[in-house]
Amino acid sequence: MDKSLCLDTGPITLYHLKDTPREVSHLMSAIEQGVFTTYIPEIILVEVFYRLCLISGKSFAESSLRSFTNKFPLQILTVPEDIVFKAGELKCRYRDLSYNDCVIAAWAMKLHAQLHTTEKKFPNDLKALRIKTYEF
Repeated sequence: MDKSLCLDTGPITLYHLKDTPREVSHLMSAIEQGVFTTYIPEIILVEVFYRLCLISGKSFAESSLRSFTNKFPLQILTVPEDIVFKAGELKCRYRDLSYNDCVIAAWAMKLHAQLHTTEKKFPNDLKALRIKTYEF
């Protein structure tokens, strides 16, 4: 089993739903127990807030995100120059990917971490990217 992962918006959003999928619950339990070193680019947290706000409003989004970042041992990542360049290169090459998808993919490749996501548009030719996809 991989020991490091990058966590995208989808699994975090799924975790906050009333009927959290079992697979996501197991993942979050493993993260909470420290089985994985878990990385999240801070820009992903902006997207998580947005998704949670759409689902249940601003107060829900604030309390959920605050609770999430306090409960789990997470490594929150900024976007340094090398990630800017790699994410920009990915966006230039794969125009259908969102900017956030490009940022998290760049981080996952740099860290040799598995990317946990609900995104299904990641190209198959990104050999350096290991992806675990969840159904949304």
